Amino acid sequence: MSRRYILSLSVGALLLFGALRLTALSTFPPFIDEGFSVEVAREILAGRLTPFATEARTFTIWLLALFQAPSAPDVLWLIRAVSVLVTFIGFAAFIGTARILGGRQAALFAALIGLFSPYHFFYERLALADPLAAAAALCGVYFAARLRKRAALSDALLCGVALFAAVGFKLTVIAFLGVPLAAFLTLNKGYALSMRLRWLAVALGSAAALTAAFAALQAWRGYNWFGPITAHNAGGFSLARLAENIPHTVALFSGFFGVPFSVALVVAFCVLVVRRQLFVPLCSVGILGVLWLNQTQYGRFFGAAFSLLLLGAALGLADVLRRTAWRGTAGGALLIAAWAALFFVPFRAALLAGEAPPTLPDAEYREYVSSDASGFRLEDVLSALHERGAQRVVGVIANCEGLRMRARGSLTVICPRLQHSGANRAAVAEEVRALRQAGTFAVLENIPYLPEQLDGEVVLRFQKPRQGSTYTLYDLTPR
Repeated sequence: MSRRYILSLSVGALLLFGALRLTALSTFPPFIDEGFSVEVAREILAGRLTPFATEARTFTIWLLALFQAPSAPDVLWLIRAVSVLVTFIGFAAFIGTARILGGRQAALFAALIGLFSPYHFFYERLALADPLAAAAALCGVYFAARLRKRAALSDALLCGVALFAAVGFKLTVIAFLGVPLAAFLTLNKGYALSMRLRWLAVALGSAAALTAAFAALQAWRGYNWFGPITAHNAGGFSLARLAENIPHTVALFSGFFGVPFSVALVVAFCVLVVRRQLFVPLCSVGILGVLWLNQTQYGRFFGAAFSLLLLGAALGLADVLRRTAWRGTAGGALLIAAWAALFFVPFRAALLAGEAPPTLPDAEYREYVSSDASGFRLEDVLSALHERGAQRVVGVIANCEGLRMRARGSLTVICPRLQHSGANRAAVAEEVRALRQAGTFAVLENIPYLPEQLDGEVVLRFQKPRQGSTYTLYDLTPR
């Protein structure tokens, strides 16, 4: 393939990425973490919180504050569009890394796999810190991969800065700070050892120094930036968790990508190991190993690691078909297209309709559809409120910020402060009672730390799919 041809394909892939990710961006119901980020950004902009009170997702909150997200007419669309904008950069780095490590054929395969990845299509259309961190981490991987062609200290510095940015977006990608070491061990050993050591020192040193300085700044302001690591590992780290967490990751990956793709992935990595193309396998094993040691195994934590797995799949496929000229390239592209038709097309259709895709893994279904963190049935609540001429509603629900985003200013949404310990149940019930007047409603969710009922007339109930949590709508008009 000519340089001009591959450039045209790359530009086309990037344009298609934007079109696929931005279409019907607001249809899937808001997730609680999206609302949390908006709420913290609002508090910071109002001066009620310092810019450092952001629970290990500092740069994500700052980015939303920079775009004035809390005051946007359609907050949900804006914050998700910002997420797509950042992941667009990560996708470009993903293709670029494949081009450096495997040539133009690998870049084409990577572009197709990345475009049609159900996992990434799902998460990159949500305004979460994890896709932003993954995008920055992929930029770090790209600059590290350039060591294959040159040992430029500018690349090393950019690698370190990108990896620090990734950790700033979400602390869960901290294992990517080891990427420069993997590059040093596996890429371009033709350069003098002293030159490669200088490259490693700049890459690792810049990433580590920036991360340590920022953590110290957080501590000076009274915040423990690394606190969530211990919070998500209350029982400490344990090697025994590997036996529990590896099957969870296998189920997550095969649920999104299908068993045939998962088997092909294993074959692709075997090819890379046999051919001694070890950079991506070493990064993947090291980063997944760190994730598997952790107690908390949310699916969104694996975005950057899964990108490495897809990169390995593209490189392995390209290596197998390298000697087959254009016929192999066409055959590989057709294989990916067939897989996309079976797994991506129906997945995308369901998401664009605001529904849960039938192949969504069970753990993701529980979290994003059935649980109190999901925003499913909020549209039904709002429709009922509008039919009754509601002027304001009190959201005694976990995802109250999601209700506010869905309302888009059509009525006033009041979100009481809730405590997960349940210590303020009575105070919340009293706060709702004090707001009783004509045109005011309340919606209550049946979760343990909230009141069992409110003072008002029950109007309707809405239960989330698969026996999920239930919203009860109250009319607070005095009788």
